[in-house]
Amino acid sequence: NPLIMNNRSHSDRFEAETPENGPSSLKQRLSKHFKACTKAATLVAGLVAAGESSAAIVNWVPGTPIAIPATTAGVYINVQTETSGVSPAGVPGWDLNPWNASSLSWFNPTLPGGNVYMQAPGGTGVGNLPYGTLIDGTATWANGSVAGATPAWNLNSSKNYVGFQFQNENTGLVHYGWAQVQLGADLVTNRSILQISWEDVAGVGI
Repeated sequence: NPLIMNNRSHSDRFEAETPENGPSSLKQRLSKHFKACTKAATLVAGLVAAGESSAAIVNWVPGTPIAIPATTAGVYINVQTETSGVSPAGVPGWDLNPWNASSLSWFNPTLPGGNVYMQAPGGTGVGNLPYGTLIDGTATWANGSVAGATPAWNLNSSKNYVGFQFQNENTGLVHYGWAQVQLGADLVTNRSILQISWEDVAGVGI
Protein backbone atom coordinates (compact mmCIF):
# COMPACT_ATOMS: atom_id res chain seq x y z
CA ASN A 1 0.00 0.00 0.00
CA PRO A 2 1.36 3.43 -0.80
CA LEU A 3 2.51 5.51 2.11
CA ILE A 4 0.78 8.88 2.05
CA MET A 5 2.65 11.67 3.77
CA ASN A 6 1.24 15.07 4.64
CA ASN A 7 3.65 17.60 3.14
CA ARG A 8 3.51 20.89 4.98
CA SER A 9 5.15 24.21 4.04
CA HIS A 10 7.75 25.85 6.27
CA SER A 11 5.09 28.24 7.48
CA ASP A 12 3.22 25.33 9.08
CA ARG A 13 6.10 24.50 11.41
CA PHE A 14 5.65 25.28 15.08
CA GLU A 15 7.23 28.59 16.17
CA ALA A 16 8.19 29.87 19.57
CA GLU A 17 5.31 31.60 21.32
CA THR A 18 5.45 35.41 21.18
CA PRO A 19 2.88 38.14 21.94
CA GLU A 20 2.08 38.16 18.19
CA ASN A 21 2.13 34.41 18.03
CA GLY A 22 0.36 33.42 21.25
CA PRO A 23 -1.77 30.53 22.51
CA SER A 24 -4.71 31.39 20.26
CA SER A 25 -2.56 31.26 17.13
CA LEU A 26 -0.88 28.04 18.28
CA LYS A 27 -4.29 26.46 18.90
CA GLN A 28 -5.40 27.34 15.36
CA ARG A 29 -2.27 25.83 13.84
CA LEU A 30 -2.66 22.68 15.92
CA SER A 31 -6.26 22.36 14.79
CA LYS A 32 -5.19 22.66 11.13
CA HIS A 33 -2.40 20.15 11.69
CA PHE A 34 -4.66 17.49 13.22
CA LYS A 35 -7.30 18.01 10.53
CA ALA A 36 -4.64 17.47 7.87
CA CYS A 37 -3.43 14.30 9.61
CA THR A 38 -6.97 12.98 9.84
CA LYS A 39 -7.53 13.67 6.15
CA ALA A 40 -4.30 11.84 5.23
CA ALA A 41 -5.21 8.85 7.42
CA THR A 42 -8.64 8.66 5.82
CA LEU A 43 -7.06 8.70 2.37
CA VAL A 44 -4.68 5.87 3.28
CA ALA A 45 -7.56 3.82 4.68
CA GLY A 46 -9.50 4.36 1.49
CA LEU A 47 -6.58 3.22 -0.66
CA VAL A 48 -6.11 0.12 1.49
CA ALA A 49 -9.80 -0.71 1.23
CA ALA A 50 -9.70 -0.23 -2.53
CA GLY A 51 -6.74 -2.57 -2.81
CA GLU A 52 -8.37 -5.21 -0.64
CA SER A 53 -11.54 -5.10 -2.69
CA SER A 54 -9.61 -6.25 -5.76
CA ALA A 55 -7.86 -9.17 -4.06
CA ALA A 56 -8.75 -11.26 -1.06
CA ILE A 57 -7.84 -14.48 0.69
CA VAL A 58 -10.65 -17.00 1.00
CA ASN A 59 -10.41 -18.81 4.34
CA TRP A 60 -12.31 -22.03 4.98
CA VAL A 61 -12.25 -23.36 8.53
CA PRO A 62 -14.60 -26.37 8.62
CA GLY A 63 -16.88 -26.58 11.63
CA THR A 64 -15.46 -30.05 12.15
CA PRO A 65 -11.93 -30.84 10.91
CA ILE A 66 -11.95 -32.89 7.72
CA ALA A 67 -10.73 -36.34 8.73
CA ILE A 68 -8.29 -38.10 6.42
CA PRO A 69 -9.24 -41.80 6.56
CA ALA A 70 -6.43 -44.37 6.52
CA THR A 71 -7.76 -45.94 3.32
CA THR A 72 -6.80 -46.24 -0.33
CA ALA A 73 -9.41 -43.58 -1.11
CA GLY A 74 -8.78 -41.07 1.65
CA VAL A 75 -10.91 -37.93 1.36
CA TYR A 76 -11.76 -35.77 -1.66
CA ILE A 77 -12.02 -32.00 -1.18
CA ASN A 78 -13.52 -29.31 -3.40
CA VAL A 79 -11.85 -26.06 -2.39
CA GLN A 80 -14.38 -23.75 -4.04
CA THR A 81 -17.60 -25.39 -2.91
CA GLU A 82 -16.13 -26.23 0.52
CA THR A 83 -17.32 -29.82 0.35
CA SER A 84 -15.62 -33.14 1.05
CA GLY A 85 -16.35 -36.84 0.94
CA VAL A 86 -14.79 -40.28 0.72
CA SER A 87 -15.93 -40.86 -2.86
CA PRO A 88 -14.86 -38.77 -5.87
CA ALA A 89 -18.36 -39.13 -7.33
CA GLY A 90 -19.74 -37.45 -4.23
CA VAL A 91 -17.45 -34.43 -4.60
CA PRO A 92 -17.60 -33.32 -8.24
CA GLY A 93 -14.75 -31.07 -9.28
CA TRP A 94 -12.60 -32.13 -6.32
CA ASP A 95 -9.21 -30.43 -6.00
CA LEU A 96 -7.35 -32.21 -3.18
CA ASN A 97 -7.08 -35.87 -2.23
CA PRO A 98 -5.00 -36.80 0.83
CA TRP A 99 -5.03 -40.61 1.27
CA ASN A 100 -3.02 -43.79 2.01
CA ALA A 101 -3.53 -46.56 4.54
CA SER A 102 0.14 -46.83 5.51
CA SER A 103 1.47 -43.29 5.07
CA LEU A 104 0.14 -39.88 4.00
CA SER A 105 -0.04 -39.30 0.27
CA TRP A 106 -1.57 -36.69 -2.01
CA PHE A 107 -3.28 -37.70 -5.26
CA ASN A 108 -3.67 -35.36 -8.23
CA PRO A 109 -7.04 -34.33 -9.67
CA THR A 110 -7.60 -34.45 -13.42
CA LEU A 111 -7.27 -30.67 -13.76
CA PRO A 112 -5.07 -28.76 -13.91
CA GLY A 113 -2.79 -31.24 -15.66
CA GLY A 114 0.32 -32.46 -13.84
CA ASN A 115 1.17 -32.33 -10.17
CA VAL A 116 -0.67 -29.87 -7.94
CA TYR A 117 1.02 -30.10 -4.52
CA MET A 118 3.97 -27.87 -3.76
CA GLN A 119 7.47 -29.08 -3.17
CA ALA A 120 9.10 -26.89 -0.54
CA PRO A 121 11.95 -24.72 -1.91
CA GLY A 122 15.13 -26.74 -1.58
CA GLY A 123 13.13 -29.72 -0.34
CA THR A 124 11.88 -32.98 -1.78
CA GLY A 125 8.44 -34.46 -2.33
CA VAL A 126 5.29 -32.90 -0.89
CA GLY A 127 7.10 -31.20 1.96
CA ASN A 128 5.84 -29.30 4.98
CA LEU A 129 6.13 -25.66 3.89
CA PRO A 130 8.11 -23.33 6.17
CA TYR A 131 6.23 -20.29 7.46
CA GLY A 132 6.26 -17.45 4.95
CA THR A 133 6.74 -19.62 1.86
CA LEU A 134 5.24 -18.02 -1.25
CA ILE A 135 2.97 -20.35 -3.20
CA ASP A 136 2.73 -19.24 -6.82
CA GLY A 137 3.50 -20.20 -10.40
CA THR A 138 7.25 -20.37 -9.80
CA ALA A 139 6.86 -23.39 -7.50
CA THR A 140 7.91 -26.95 -8.21
CA TRP A 141 4.93 -29.29 -7.94
CA ALA A 142 4.81 -32.87 -6.68
CA ASN A 143 2.47 -35.61 -5.51
CA GLY A 144 2.68 -38.92 -3.68
CA SER A 145 3.76 -39.87 -0.16
CA VAL A 146 5.17 -37.34 2.29
CA ALA A 147 7.27 -40.04 3.96
CA GLY A 148 10.89 -38.95 3.61
CA ALA A 149 9.89 -35.58 2.17
CA THR A 150 11.76 -32.52 3.34
CA PRO A 151 11.18 -30.37 5.27
CA ALA A 152 9.82 -33.14 7.48
CA TRP A 153 6.22 -33.21 8.64
CA ASN A 154 5.56 -32.56 12.34
CA LEU A 155 3.91 -35.37 14.32
CA ASN A 156 1.45 -34.62 17.14
CA SER A 157 1.16 -31.14 15.68
CA SER A 158 -0.94 -28.85 13.51
CA LYS A 159 2.17 -27.05 12.23
CA ASN A 160 1.95 -28.75 8.86
CA TYR A 161 1.16 -26.86 5.66
CA VAL A 162 0.84 -28.12 2.11
CA GLY A 163 0.73 -25.69 -0.78
CA PHE A 164 -1.43 -26.45 -3.79
CA GLN A 165 -2.76 -25.13 -7.07
CA PHE A 166 -6.26 -25.77 -8.35
CA GLN A 167 -8.36 -24.95 -11.37
CA ASN A 168 -11.35 -22.68 -10.82
CA GLU A 169 -14.28 -24.71 -12.12
CA ASN A 170 -16.13 -21.55 -13.16
CA THR A 171 -13.35 -19.78 -15.08
CA GLY A 172 -10.85 -22.53 -15.88
CA LEU A 173 -8.08 -20.39 -14.37
CA VAL A 174 -5.51 -21.53 -11.80
CA HIS A 175 -5.47 -20.32 -8.19
CA TYR A 176 -3.00 -20.96 -5.37
CA GLY A 177 -3.62 -21.92 -1.76
CA TRP A 178 -2.54 -23.93 1.27
CA ALA A 179 -4.04 -26.46 3.64
CA GLN A 180 -3.23 -26.86 7.33
CA VAL A 181 -2.87 -30.49 8.39
CA GLN A 182 -3.15 -31.98 11.88
CA LEU A 183 -1.10 -35.14 12.43
CA GLY A 184 -1.13 -37.61 15.30
CA ALA A 185 1.67 -39.84 16.56
CA ASP A 186 2.44 -40.97 12.99
CA LEU A 187 1.46 -40.15 9.41
CA VAL A 188 -1.61 -42.39 9.52
CA THR A 189 -3.56 -41.90 12.73
CA ASN A 190 -5.58 -38.93 13.96
CA ARG A 191 -4.96 -36.82 10.88
CA SER A 192 -7.22 -34.12 9.48
CA ILE A 193 -7.46 -30.88 7.52
CA LEU A 194 -8.00 -27.91 9.84
CA GLN A 195 -8.06 -25.00 7.40
CA ILE A 196 -7.82 -24.21 3.72
CA SER A 197 -6.97 -20.75 2.37
CA TRP A 198 -6.62 -19.58 -1.21
CA GLU A 199 -6.14 -16.41 -3.23
CA ASP A 200 -9.34 -15.48 -5.05
CA VAL A 201 -7.46 -13.75 -7.88
CA ALA A 202 -6.23 -16.25 -10.46
CA GLY A 203 -2.47 -16.43 -10.93
CA VAL A 204 -1.70 -14.41 -7.79
CA GLY A 205 0.49 -16.08 -5.16
CA ILE A 206 -0.43 -16.52 -1.54
